[in-house]
Amino acid sequence: MDHTTNTEMPDTEEQAMVSRRITGTCALLGGASMIAHSVLMAVSPPGLPDGPYRDGGTIAGMFFLGAVVFISAAAIGIYWIHGRGRGATAVVRISTVTAAASLFFGVALFNAAYLAGFVLILIAVAAFTATGIGLLQTQVLPRWTGGLLAVSSVLLLATNTEDSRVLFLVPFGATWVTIGAVSLIMASHHRFTRATPLRYT
Repeated sequence: MDHTTNTEMPDTEEQAMVSRRITGTCALLGGASMIAHSVLMAVSPPGLPDGPYRDGGTIAGMFFLGAVVFISAAAIGIYWIHGRGRGATAVVRISTVTAAASLFFGVALFNAAYLAGFVLILIAVAAFTATGIGLLQTQVLPRWTGGLLAVSSVLLLATNTEDSRVLFLVPFGATWVTIGAVSLIMASHHRFTRATPLRYT
């Protein structure tokens, strides 16, 4: 049963497949980078309350930057593959754009303007949670991926990079790896079956 309302997929079948491939690739890279960053930070010496703060080194920083860029791109990809629509589709499209922009600019501003960056990151967490809830209804991806995204996004609120709680980033990263794998599998399946519309049922 299709729970979307007035949902349109991208203009052509080929565009739909390409969109899913790009989204899946970005999600895989972003999720894997987030997991790598989390693990590297977890094995680094703990920080002190008054500084210096925990530093995972250049490699951990590069993984985090990659995670932010690719997850933001994957969120925009989810926006694109949903096409125009109302109801849950509109929720997903609005929340993905909000999440991508808030995450990217929140991280960019975090050191220069801590309060603004912190607020934007909180908005990103809320928007990713809303995206997950929306995915429970749209069926453009399997419903359970929406549940994973919603739960793992809420867990981000418990993250603290100064101790073992940095590992709360792992479920979020693993969720994006899963979304990436599912997107690529669905695109590949559609390529060979020529099924339309490109939607999980």
